[in-house]
Amino acid sequence: MKTRTLTLFIGLFLGCGLSLAQQPHPQPDPVGENLFPPELIMQNQQAIGLDDGQKTFIRAEITKAQSHF
Repeated sequence: MKTRTLTLFIGLFLGCGLSLAQQPHPQPDPVGENLFPPELIMQNQQAIGLDDGQKTFIRAEITKAQSHF
């Protein structure tokens, strides 16, 4: 009985391992890797030298995105 239980347990363990190994790996996000979050830009606006027009535009885009999502 113990041998049968052990064999069943090993079979289930190997079956779960194989199913995990066959799942596709997530692809990298090329857009996310090349964009900065708007919060980061606004936190560092003085360091990167944003002018008033750029700040206004970013704030408007953030508001538009928040209302959309």
